[in-house]
Amino acid sequence: MPAALTDITEIATALGTLAPDLTQALAEKPSRLLNVTDVVWQRLLAAHTAGDHLASFETAFGNGAALLAADDGLRGRPPKLVEWKGPHRPPGDSIVPADIRIDHVYQVSCKYLSRVMQNCGPTRLFDRLLVGEERTGGNWFTTVAPAEYQGFYADIRAHVGGALPELVQSLNAEDRVVLKAALRSRVLPTPVQQSWESFCSAVSTASARRWKASLDSPRKELRLLWRLLRIADAPYFVLGTDRRTHLRL
Repeated sequence: MPAALTDITEIATALGTLAPDLTQALAEKPSRLLNVTDVVWQRLLAAHTAGDHLASFETAFGNGAALLAADDGLRGRPPKLVEWKGPHRPPGDSIVPADIRIDHVYQVSCKYLSRVMQNCGPTRLFDRLLVGEERTGGNWFTTVAPAEYQGFYADIRAHVGGALPELVQSLNAEDRVVLKAALRSRVLPTPVQQSWESFCSAVSTASARRWKASLDSPRKELRLLWRLLRIADAPYFVLGTDRRTHLRL
């Protein structure tokens, strides 16, 4: 359902820039709305008919309408094209995680009940300074603090018991299910807390050291700051909600 709700809020936001009201927008898929397949459109209509997410439909549509009317937005000028990015992501490097692009210029990120602006792995953050979109297959803990990682796992293994492998790198999916069930409590067992603290300290220190080494010039520092703040060289809007009000930036 989270994926379906994401589709609802993003597409309904796009529709808010294309039609005077939600009923008219859903009556027929606008020709100016791109990248929404017939399958996705029918799924959207079914979700609206079911009525479980009517508030999300209305809120998202209202945000799109607000962008259309805003003096620092579209200024009442109906867009010629509104592209829903949906599951499509650019193969290259992108500062802005846009969910909607209007007239090839205006980029919109939809943040409904989410405050996460960055969701990147440690290699991309500390080593690549948020440059590039590709994922890294390696384990960061094994890279920066292998001894402390193994020590923490050894204490966990001794506490949990069973037939877990000796090396942390040998854990498979089934082993992780066993560990998740055994460590379901929000507080770690007392016998492993000391090795956990040592592990955290080692990872933090090594990560900070690598980050500092990567930031070896003022230009790189400034570039990282811009990426952290999602500052781009094109108009960029954040539309959505938090739990109390609209989010329109």
